[in-house]
Amino acid sequence: MLTATQARTRWDAVVVGAGHNGLTAGAVLARAGLATLVLERRDVPGGCCVTEEIAPGCRASTTSYIASMLRPEVIGELRLGRHGLRSCAPGTAWSTGSPRTGR
Repeated sequence: MLTATQARTRWDAVVVGAGHNGLTAGAVLARAGLATLVLERRDVPGGCCVTEEIAPGCRASTTSYIASMLRPEVIGELRLGRHGLRSCAPGTAWSTGSPRTGR
């Protein structure tokens, strides 16, 4: 929800979606000096790069399939490590079988 001040602001750029691509685009535009607004439907930014509660008491990162698509150039240019980005390899491997086939 926009504040009254935000609603009255004239934005140079509006980015719809605060997933990793929208946040990257917003950061690059703002760094270029543009008044930039990034909008997100959900109450948390990050898109598929957030930790979700997948079962009561069980939280997991849903970013596993896109982590390799976050380019090192973007990580470095936006200094994401300074803002809390941490990547680590999982300690254990796990998978689930299909309820239909058991494989």
